[in-house]
Amino acid sequence: MSRIKENKADVLIMDINMPNRDGITILRDFQKQKVDAKIIILSSYEDLKIIKEVTKLGASGYLSKSCVADSIHTAIEAVYKGELYYCDAIKERILGSFSGKNTKAPKEVAPIPSNITDRELQVLKLIVQEFNTKEIAEELCLSPHTIDTHRKKLMYKLQVKSAIGLVKYAIKHKLV
Repeated sequence: MSRIKENKADVLIMDINMPNRDGITILRDFQKQKVDAKIIILSSYEDLKIIKEVTKLGASGYLSKSCVADSIHTAIEAVYKGELYYCDAIKERILGSFSGKNTKAPKEVAPIPSNITDRELQVLKLIVQEFNTKEIAEELCLSPHTIDTHRKKLMYKLQVKSAIGLVKYAIKHKLV
């Protein structure tokens, strides 16, 4: 976080899913610490709830990975000038939600339960990336026992029986 405050990038581009911390958590941290940054979210998700959330958290732009090649330059210029920018696919989703004619909407999945902590979400994402307990502990600077506890809590909260169940849940809910 201190590196962001020191580094005065004109525009920051980040994904929702990143190995150590997800983009939404980083946006929340920026908001809490009053980091003034121009941010574009790049994501494969076209879920209106996510788009709304990241916009409320301070993102100035949102690009779907399906249209990034056509829009990245325009998005950077617009956000740099202080404008909001959404690629055409995202604009269609937003406008379609107003009219109720959103025929291209991807199948919505149930939201992540609100009782899942940011740390548990980090652990889940690393499990999906085939990190073992020791590797997750090293990555997050925690003890293996703490990682086991997070895994058990995740299994309980998500009502799954194994690490495979956690991976299936993450895929179903597009966390990877």
